[in-house]
Amino acid sequence: MLSGAIGPRLALFLMSVRAGHLSDQTEAIESTLALAARPPR
Repeated sequence: MLSGAIGPRLALFLMSVRAGHLSDQTEAIESTLALAARPPR
């Protein structure tokens, strides 16, 4: 979801520390959203 929108732009800045941090944060947000979307047990 987010990585599809942000990922291609981050690929332009492979050596950027900020891009690395943003990539990590994007993955964390997607993981959190995936957990929140799971049905309750």
